[in-house]
Amino acid sequence: MSEEVPFVTGCPVTSCPRFKNKNDPCYWKHSTCGSSETINDEGMIKCTKCGNLGLFIELEYKCRLHDDYYTPCTIQEYSAMLSILADLSANRNMMKKLLELVCKRC
Repeated sequence: MSEEVPFVTGCPVTSCPRFKNKNDPCYWKHSTCGSSETINDEGMIKCTKCGNLGLFIELEYKCRLHDDYYTPCTIQEYSAMLSILADLSANRNMMKKLLELVCKRC
């Protein structure tokens, strides 16, 4: 069974002031129902209410500072996002697995 943690990290969009900012993390919500999300060590983001699943490197992101549009991310932006996720969740093993997943997409 996969390990799962709350999906809380800095905004992965480089142009956003919240990019790489672990002091102002984003508590990601499912865009359809507004419920909180989790991420597992296979890179799947899951809505805690409706159970919708999506691979984090195939999704687009928006936060309250650019909430009028969604933005796809680059490999570097995903790596920065995962670094903050690892710091906030204190789960280095999960970060390693997720970074390997990102590297496979390079």
